[in-house]
Amino acid sequence: MTENLTALVPMTPPVGIVAYALSMPGACDLGAMIYECEWVTDTSWDAMLTDRPRKTRAVRCTCSLCNASFLANYAPPSPAYLNGGFHRAYGAVMELPGGVATVTEYDQLDCPFCGGKTLMLRASTVGSGWMEIDKGGCMSAAVLEDPSGERPLALLCWMVKKFVNRRGCEQFRALPSEAYVFGAREARKLKAWYKVAFSGNLKYRDEWREEKRWSEDWGSVPTGRILGLTPELVERSDLPNCKLDRYMDPLPFGPDERYPVSWLRLCQEHPAVENLVTQGAGPILHELMDEKINRYTWEHNTRGMPGLCELDLQARRPSQILRMDRDEFARAKAQCWGLYHWKVYTAAKMVGDRMTDRDIEDLHRYGGEDILPLVGKAPVGKICRYLLRQCMEWGAENDPYNECADYQPDEDVISASTLGDYWRMAEVAGWDMSDPGTRWPATLITAHEKAMEAWKAARAGGMKKQFAARKKLLWRYAWTDGAILIRPAADQADLNKESAGLNHCVKTYGEDHAIGKSAIFFIRRVSAPDVPWFTLELDEATLTVRQNRGKNNCARTEEIKEFEKKWLRWARAGARRTKTNDPANLPKPGKKKAAKTVAAAA
Repeated sequence: MTENLTALVPMTPPVGIVAYALSMPGACDLGAMIYECEWVTDTSWDAMLTDRPRKTRAVRCTCSLCNASFLANYAPPSPAYLNGGFHRAYGAVMELPGGVATVTEYDQLDCPFCGGKTLMLRASTVGSGWMEIDKGGCMSAAVLEDPSGERPLALLCWMVKKFVNRRGCEQFRALPSEAYVFGAREARKLKAWYKVAFSGNLKYRDEWREEKRWSEDWGSVPTGRILGLTPELVERSDLPNCKLDRYMDPLPFGPDERYPVSWLRLCQEHPAVENLVTQGAGPILHELMDEKINRYTWEHNTRGMPGLCELDLQARRPSQILRMDRDEFARAKAQCWGLYHWKVYTAAKMVGDRMTDRDIEDLHRYGGEDILPLVGKAPVGKICRYLLRQCMEWGAENDPYNECADYQPDEDVISASTLGDYWRMAEVAGWDMSDPGTRWPATLITAHEKAMEAWKAARAGGMKKQFAARKKLLWRYAWTDGAILIRPAADQADLNKESAGLNHCVKTYGEDHAIGKSAIFFIRRVSAPDVPWFTLELDEATLTVRQNRGKNNCARTEEIKEFEKKWLRWARAGARRTKTNDPANLPKPGKKKAAKTVAAAA
C-alpha cells in the first residue's frame, strides 16, 4: 500500500450513515427534556378567593423526542445550591409511575407523552447553541483506489452524535473516528480522535493520522451492520476470500456481535480459517472470538490479532482446524454444537473418553458449564446422567405435586461443582473412591455434607500435627525478660483463646501459622502467663516484626516496645541458651568494645 494512506481514506461520511446508525437498536435513543421556569396564573383555591389574581412559578417542559410541551409544578432549589454549593438546582414535580416525585437537572425519566427515555436539562444549561446528549458508533466498508494498483479493503468507523438546543430541536452529526485498512498481508490504522489533556474528553480532528504501533479498540459490531458491505465489494478488494460478508451474517444461535477487524487480521495470517464460516462451524468460531476479545487483556492486543490457541490454524480443513475428524465435524454440525460442547468433547477425547451422541444430548440437557474440570475423572456422559438423575429425584422430593416437569440443575443444590467438591473432600478424608457406592452416592447433597464433616476432621488432624511441629520449631524463640515472657502459639485453640481475650482476628491466622507462612507469638506477664496481653507476628526469614497488637488492636506500649527490641536482638544473635536450656541474656551494647579497650591499655 502507498505510504500516504491518509489521502486515500475519505473523511466525508457516506450518504445515509446517520439513518443507518439510528436504525440500530438502542442507538441514540436518549432524548432531552428541556425545562425552564415560567410565571403562570395561580389557580389554587387561595388565589381564586382573593380579589386580585396573582402569578406563581411553574416549569415548562419540552420533550425533544416528540416535541410535546407541558407545565409541571415548580420545585425550588436546595439552600446549598443557592449558597454556591453543588446540590441540585430547581426542578419539576411530576407524577411518575412510582408516584409523585421531584426531578431536577440530569435526572432521567420517561416522557409522559411518547414514553421515550429523556434527560432533564435546564434551558440555561443548554444555552444558545447545541448540546451533545447521546452518541453511537457505526461502521462502513469501502475499497480504496491505491495509485500502486492495489485495492485495500477499508473499514471506516463513524461516531454519530446527537445534539439538542433549548427549544427541544434535535440535530445529528457523523464524525470520522477510526479507519482500518487491509491489504493482502498488511494492516494499518488511522485515527481522527484524541484525548484532551487532564479532562480526558475526546476531540475529533479534520484529518487522519496514522498510528505506527496500534491496537484494535473499536470493539464489536452488530451482525449484518456494516454499511456498504456486499459480496461484490469484498471480491473487488485485495482480500477476495476473506468472506467478511458471510462472517457478518446472523445465525440462529450464538452471539449477535461480530469483530470484523480481528476477523480480517485472522484471515490475513491464516486464510484457511474462512472455511469455518463457509462450512457451518461459525457458531463455535464466533463464541471463541467473543470469549477472547471480551477479556480485560484484550486492550493490549497487537494489531487486533486474536490468539486462538485452541484451534489448529495451520490446518486447512475445518475439521482439522477444530482438531476433529470428518465424522466428528459432521456430528458437531448436525447437533448444533456450541463452544462449550466442542471444548468438553475435545478435552474428553484427549483423555480417551469418546463421547457418543447420547452423551452430547445429556450434556445439552444438563445445561451447566461446570463439567469441564471433571473431564478425565469420570466419563462425561456418566457424570451428566448422574447429575440429571439427582436433579430429577431432588425435584420429585421437593415438588410432590409435579408443578414443574423439567428440573434444571441448581448451582446451590446439585451441580458438577458439587460433585467435584464431594470427590475432592472424600479423597482427603481417605474414603475408598473405587467403591461405586462411594463415588456415585445415592443422594449427592447428603453425601456432600458428610464428606465435608470428614474433610474438616481430617484437616484438623493434619493441622494438629503441623501445629506440634511448628511449636517445636519456634520454641527456641521463647524468652523471658524480667516480668514479661514470649512464647509461640501451641494450637488453634490457643489462637482462639487469644483472639477472644484481646478481641482481634488472630484466630484466622491458624492455617498460615501451621504451614509456615506466619509465626504467631504471645507476649504475657510472668505473673499471669495464661492471660492474653499482646500478640506478635514474626517474619521468620528476616526476624522482623510484622505486627504487634494488644486488646482491640491497640498499639504497643513503651514497655512492650523495649521488650520487643531486646527479644529481637537476642533472636538475631542466635537465640543463645545456657547449659540448663534457659535463655542467655545479651551483653549490653558496647561491653565487648570496652573490655577490649581495657585489655589494650593494660
